[in-house]
Amino acid sequence: MAVNTPLERDRSDGPTVLIVDDDETILRVLTRFGQRAGFESVTCASRTDAFECLRQRHIVVALVGLRMP
Repeated sequence: MAVNTPLERDRSDGPTVLIVDDDETILRVLTRFGQRAGFESVTCASRTDAFECLRQRHIVVALVGLRMP
């Protein structure tokens, strides 16, 4: 379950980071770290959602969980 739906994001003026993980807690924690570092965060809970975000947004950095279903 995603913290944000694809393309929904936490507003910031900084570069955009894509955070992909199936663990909602990880998504929230990494989003907070990204905000503090000046990044705009886009979160997705699946690779399908992540690919859609990548097609529609200019993503500078992607943090991706390795063990996702």
